[in-house]
Amino acid sequence: MTVGDEARHPTERLQDALDGRLDPVALAELNTHLSSCASCRRELEALRWAKEKAASLKSSDEPADLDARLRTALDGEDRARASSGARSRRLISWLAAAAALAAAVWIGGRLRTVSAPDSVASTYRAYGSRALPLEIASGEPVEIERHLARALPFPTRVFDLGMMGFFLEGGRVREVAGREGALIAYRAADGRVLLCQMYEGSVSDLPAPVERRTNEGITFQIYRDGEVNLIFWQEGGVVCVLAADGDLEAALQLAFAKAVKV
Repeated sequence: MTVGDEARHPTERLQDALDGRLDPVALAELNTHLSSCASCRRELEALRWAKEKAASLKSSDEPADLDARLRTALDGEDRARASSGARSRRLISWLAAAAALAAAVWIGGRLRTVSAPDSVASTYRAYGSRALPLEIASGEPVEIERHLARALPFPTRVFDLGMMGFFLEGGRVREVAGREGALIAYRAADGRVLLCQMYEGSVSDLPAPVERRTNEGITFQIYRDGEVNLIFWQEGGVVCVLAADGDLEAALQLAFAKAVKV
């Protein structure tokens, strides 16, 4: 990579953005760049994936020689960069992802994956801190549905929730626990965030919920992650999720309003 390439791609800021270390001006500049740079968006996703995998690891799951293996890999990368005289932005990012993947593998060869509730909670916090950019910024449901339809194999439904105090900001493709899906973002006048996600799957694959509620024949599975309420339900072959902080009953009323029995 040339010096010019490095200047055009703000690599060093990607991890800072994920960790919430950028000031508002720097974050706005980064998001502007990400809106037009597919390469940096892919690298940001790789770093976010690595961080989620590392967060899902129990300390007792680590192989005894994990530290030595990672040091060997990193030393090899240092030698490769020194001999080439160039800094590979892409290789460094993917090495971080590979290191996290190695950390998530333990004796027996099994991978401890992030659960869907954990994945949605991570996405909610990333969007709330403005570290996760949208692919389309629009308050028009039809525009967002058209954008998502070009990338996903299932139809999405986007609602106008302005009457309920949440205003549509836009959407993007976003994985839920490794499954490609849709993300639709809303924000209230006071800054509170509401996220809706959809992905192909079954609620039967989810961990046991904290609580279940039924409304008009639809069962809602409820999870909590800190202050974040996570509400899952099934619509045909698609799992729908609503994530919002604050009062659970208010979040449930929003989920009830969005849900459609299929």
